Amino acid sequence: MKELYDYIFRRKSTRVFTGEPMTDQELEEIEGFLKRARHLFPEQHFRYRITREVRKLLPLKAPYYLLIYGDDSDESMMNIGFIFQQLDLFLSSIGIGACWLGTAKPGEEKDQSPEYRIAIGFGKTAYPPYRDPEGFKRKPLDEISNGWDERIEAARLAPSAVNGQPWFFESVQGELRIYRKKLSPLEKLVSGRWVPVDLGIALAHLYIAAEYQGREFVFVRESEKPMLKGLEYVGTVQ
Repeated sequence: MKELYDYIFRRKSTRVFTGEPMTDQELEEIEGFLKRARHLFPEQHFRYRITREVRKLLPLKAPYYLLIYGDDSDESMMNIGFIFQQLDLFLSSIGIGACWLGTAKPGEEKDQSPEYRIAIGFGKTAYPPYRDPEGFKRKPLDEISNGWDERIEAARLAPSAVNGQPWFFESVQGELRIYRKKLSPLEKLVSGRWVPVDLGIALAHLYIAAEYQGREFVFVRESEKPMLKGLEYVGTVQ
């Protein structure tokens, strides 16, 4: 996945599409990519379906929607974020715009399942789906980490629900400990359900950055959980 590294610093969420249909070959490329995408938790079940119609609360009309299904455990939701952020970057690499849609709901009765979790709208755009690095509106490194590691910059640019950036990275002797921020009652109400997905998305950026650097990506959970004030331990990237 190291070929996707440059797109971490260029991708942007697309909200305006042309409506131009994609070719069968392009849709097959998406299917093929998902077959080779890495999983964070291989034991976690998920499935997806590509459709043209959803019910949504935002005024965004995409020509295609990828509906994602799985259980509601943190591991399942992190796995979804991890896998499908790789797809998001892949779409960017072939000039296709995409946007995570937390408020979209399946439109067709056959797609309405209790396991439905989130959607990604995607399709062709009138303008390239990229931005300059200075176009990212993200917290500075010193607000999301207490040390320097090139991989953290890649994670810093990860998209998140309402741009909440609910993560913190601790660099310890070449390893990265990942934490989630404790949310206020209002934050829990607005975006709390998407925090595990956001963490999976950030971990996907760490994975791609590690591959780009020629490093192995190993995600583990330490038996004795590290503690930092105001934060909850998620896991460690070795």
